[in-house]
Amino acid sequence: MREKVIIGISYVLTGILALAFVALLIIYIVIPNIMYLLLLILDFIFLRILVSMIVKKNHTELLKRSVSFLIVFVLSTLFWGQVHMPLSVTSRWQYPTALKYAYGFHAVSTFFPEELPISAKGVRYDFFPSILQADGHVCVEFTADEDYVKELSNRLETEAMYVINYRELDFLNATLNTEESDYKIINLWEGSFGNEHPDATVYIIYTNYDCNHARFKAVFIDGNHVFFSEQ
Repeated sequence: MREKVIIGISYVLTGILALAFVALLIIYIVIPNIMYLLLLILDFIFLRILVSMIVKKNHTELLKRSVSFLIVFVLSTLFWGQVHMPLSVTSRWQYPTALKYAYGFHAVSTFFPEELPISAKGVRYDFFPSILQADGHVCVEFTADEDYVKELSNRLETEAMYVINYRELDFLNATLNTEESDYKIINLWEGSFGNEHPDATVYIIYTNYDCNHARFKAVFIDGNHVFFSEQ
């Protein structure tokens, strides 16, 4: 009777780890984050050891291992769950969840579109968290149909603090500074988009004019190429 109880508990704990593996696999497909990958690898190792013990019918040791493995897995999940890791996705269907991840699944910035248009192609979303003194950023690049880009441009015209050609950014920064004013500068993070689209129109929605810890919201548009960036 006692052995059956031990076996039953061991199988239940092993089943919990197996369900966790399936759940993590689904999450990793949607949010391909290294944190979830590390937890998947850890869970797989534990499951392989436990299944091997089940096959060998080493039930007494199975209970000890299943309990210890589950505790280690739960503690690892709680620890890594507090760590924000960089994330990149390239699919339109992954974007909404990836965007929520960047904001800790709390209130998402209304600056970014909740979903990308159906016509969106060449999607590249990047999130890099702030680390110590280094400021992080969130950005998404894609191409879209003419109607979407035109509607977006018209809306941004009314919302933007500044609307400039990307090449004019240095000139704008020069005009912001006079002898009567404090030093101001508009720092933007455009990745490789600026080099690839030097004639893009930049809609600066917000800037704090800070050179050390820049905070901004900006949209770059060049033809049907769109790039949202926030820091």
